[in-house]
Amino acid sequence: MSATSFPTSRSWTPALRRRFLETLTLCGRVRSAAAACGLSRQSVYRLRDRDGEFAVQWRDAVAKHHAACDREVLAGLARTVEAWLADGSYDVAFVDSVIEIAGEDFRAMLDPNIFSPEHRKFCESVSTARH
Repeated sequence: MSATSFPTSRSWTPALRRRFLETLTLCGRVRSAAAACGLSRQSVYRLRDRDGEFAVQWRDAVAKHHAACDREVLAGLARTVEAWLADGSYDVAFVDSVIEIAGEDFRAMLDPNIFSPEHRKFCESVSTARH
């Protein structure tokens, strides 16, 4: 099947659907996922428009891709923050604000042993003041 062919409903096998959805999960781009499967972008949009189950699976694939990207960004930020903490030349309030903005999932990614006693004390005082 060429990139410009238009699959019929019979050519959309479960394996082809699965391959498209797995590729979409990995790359997050409809055009790229379709091309990787030898399909046109238009053909996958037509299937999505006429098949509600496929549309839900498509949305799930895109959501999984975005979640993976978010985890990669947080992991990179965690490495940066841990480097700041290991270096010791950081402003405690700034690092804590970065950690707070990034959220609890991010905080859980950090190695708790990397925090200096000064930073632990600061975090405890901020936590006490908030409650």
